[in-house]
Amino acid sequence: MLIGEVGVHRVSSVTPVAIPGLGQFDQLSNTKFSWAYTLGTTLNYNNVFTGWDLAVPITFQHLVKGQPAVAGSFGALTGEGDKRLSVGTTFKYLNNLELSLAYNAYLGGADPKLRPLADRSYVTFNAKYSF
Repeated sequence: MLIGEVGVHRVSSVTPVAIPGLGQFDQLSNTKFSWAYTLGTTLNYNNVFTGWDLAVPITFQHLVKGQPAVAGSFGALTGEGDKRLSVGTTFKYLNNLELSLAYNAYLGGADPKLRPLADRSYVTFNAKYSF
């Protein structure tokens, strides 16, 4: 299975906001146009060990152009050129016990404006039991 998604943001106008004592604000702090894409796949292997199934999810995200006007609209991608890669494993035992481990890497260097938190790579572990 392979999935893909493309997201586009385009701001057509900005409504001015007046704050008493500070003045009127009518400019965006980010760009008017931005777009990003995501590609993902999950490799499934049944009965790798007796009673255990294995899934390997892989996801890649890339903010190609701009800095989105709505923070968080492209997930963890914040500025132009931002890339993210996630690779994991999920072992499932008899459709009850699920153990998952994933590494989430943020690719690219730091930029004080676009990517102030460039060192955001992390590992996750989850355990789930269904009755």
